[in-house]
Amino acid sequence: MKQFVLPSLLLLLLVCCKKSKDMPPSISGTWEIQRYMTPWINRVYTPGNDTLIKFTLNQYQRTIDGQIIKQGTFRLIKDELLNNEMGNRIIYDGETNASREFYRIEGDRLIFSSDPRIMDGSVIYYHRIK
Repeated sequence: MKQFVLPSLLLLLLVCCKKSKDMPPSISGTWEIQRYMTPWINRVYTPGNDTLIKFTLNQYQRTIDGQIIKQGTFRLIKDELLNNEMGNRIIYDGETNASREFYRIEGDRLIFSSDPRIMDGSVIYYHRIK
């Protein structure tokens, strides 16, 4: 009986703990802005600029020089980019009709970008500090 229970438990753990491809990656943590780009602007920020965005389970908070400028809720979903490709989308404060904003994580960088269907959109780079 013990020979059956242990392999069954291991199999159950593997199945239950497998990360779903449908789940967007977590952005929990505190991030400091590094760069803001549009077709007309290319602003690079110095480290320690104290322009932060903090994400917890479903809450966010934007601060500049320690002052809260905006806070609320967010949720992460998979959404279509172009050509049936899926991307990771963030929705702030339940505003599903707002401009679509997508994100990706590359190492310790969080990168937000406008809807790819918008030709003059922006790209914002953040660096994880916590």
